[in-house]
Amino acid sequence: MTGRRQALAAALVLGCLWHPVAAEDMVTHEVQPGDTLIGLSDRLLESPSQWPVVARLNAVVQPRRLQPGKRLRIPVSLLKGQARPATVLYVRGQVLRGLGQAPGRPVGIGDQLDEGEVLSVGPDSYASLRLHDGSQVHVQAGTRVALDRLRQVTESGRSSTSLELQRGRVDTQVTPQRGGSRFDVRTPLAVAGVRGTRFGVTVDAEGALTLSDVVQGQVAVQALGGRTAAAPVSAGQGAVVRRAMGGAAVRPLLPAAEVSALPALVQRLPWTLAWPSVAGARAYRVQIAEDETLTRVLLSREVAQPSVVAPELPEGEHVLNIRAIDPDGLVGREATRRVRVKTQPVPPLAQSPGPDEAVPTGAVALACTEVPEAAAYRWEWQRGDGAWPEPGAPARPGVQERTAAGPCAWTLDATEPGRYRWRVATQWRRADGSIDEGPFGDEARFVAVVRPEAPEPLIEVGEQVRVHWQGAPGTRFDIELSPDPTFARDVQKRSVGSPEVQWPMPSWCRPYYLRLRAVSPEGMASAFSPPRLLHGEAGVCSGDGQPVSTGHGLRLGHGRP
Repeated sequence: MTGRRQALAAALVLGCLWHPVAAEDMVTHEVQPGDTLIGLSDRLLESPSQWPVVARLNAVVQPRRLQPGKRLRIPVSLLKGQARPATVLYVRGQVLRGLGQAPGRPVGIGDQLDEGEVLSVGPDSYASLRLHDGSQVHVQAGTRVALDRLRQVTESGRSSTSLELQRGRVDTQVTPQRGGSRFDVRTPLAVAGVRGTRFGVTVDAEGALTLSDVVQGQVAVQALGGRTAAAPVSAGQGAVVRRAMGGAAVRPLLPAAEVSALPALVQRLPWTLAWPSVAGARAYRVQIAEDETLTRVLLSREVAQPSVVAPELPEGEHVLNIRAIDPDGLVGREATRRVRVKTQPVPPLAQSPGPDEAVPTGAVALACTEVPEAAAYRWEWQRGDGAWPEPGAPARPGVQERTAAGPCAWTLDATEPGRYRWRVATQWRRADGSIDEGPFGDEARFVAVVRPEAPEPLIEVGEQVRVHWQGAPGTRFDIELSPDPTFARDVQKRSVGSPEVQWPMPSWCRPYYLRLRAVSPEGMASAFSPPRLLHGEAGVCSGDGQPVSTGHGLRLGHGRP
């Protein structure tokens, strides 16, 4: 850490035991006959010239004459170690590696990252690393972190790991460390050191704020340069260190979100998930991973509202992790839920009857699109508006089902009038011969309606044609008038809502026919009534079949001359 950073720094020391922040982790070496401090330093220390530090620490006056059996304390930070690379377990999006400020090159799964390298994770990206001791580091989007020290101290079997978090966030899962080992995350303001715990560290883009949240383990927090004593922080608490603060503010993390009502099975993507808001939260961090350790994260979003749309996800078991974020940016307690994604094989699409189409009661032909390689289709149907059974649950009363191979078509007996609903799922045959069934598609609906009877018209002919008949309330009636008894040409049409109509006669020069039909409120039409020939008084007509009138507008030969 530079002198400028040291002038700003506060420290967070996280560990399984409470101890002063200023205390240095030590290893103990028992002096053997012939040992000298110079020789031990050359053999054990990263920089042998640091032997005076060990001498002062152990009150050694004669470095060339050590008493056999004497136990020397040696700071772990001075010990020589063998560099052990970190292994890339998972990468999503843009993740680059490099040295210093040099342009980076892409990182792939299985790559080995050496001590001193810098990892840069772009927006909407993610990386997981495994260290030589089994610890994992999950690097979030928008983060830049340097792998300052990745060492295993061969003399003692201890390890020394130090990460420099320049911006962004890392979440760590540190395996229990042997006494004298070190694992720390350094930021421009703070140092977080652990011995086997789960914790996260966040630093803002300006380096003026460091946040640490603890999931497991115990924490000791003390601001360097301040006069406040170190304060204990337990799991479920967090610490806020600001550049201008004289100490670290410790407080409980926000409670876990309530996710028990979220579905355990997702059969439709994209998936919109929502949960109750957490009091005091300004945002939420949502992650969906393929594993419980959140190593292979498929989605990682920070959202202002308690909802998010999950995009395409692969088939299989997933872990949902939601954490509320307080106004300072401190990440709250975890809420997790296992979710199974099962969208294959895809369901067919309903083709006929059309949506909410009215069809005559009786045998109704259902048809849907074919799914390639389908072994069979499973149908469910019911009359009315009851709920469908949940996946894997017993059938509900009123819900009937059938499974059949062959085309995606079937004839349903809808003798009883009313609303019918149906849906279909596809079945594939696995290599071992077992059946793999996908989710049901969207329900399709139709209305089975008793076809109305054709009305029997009563016709009165004069200057106007008056037609009336018997009709049920809410029924619509279609009336047609044509000189062609087959109604193939010159058809005049009218639709009315009451059981009568008046119609001016177009001409008495040729015969005209009338017919009508009833249309129910659901849109079901009866057959047309038989054509009725209209009779009236004959008139005088021209050669082209048009009526001849006097200058006063009266038709010749009709009524009076």
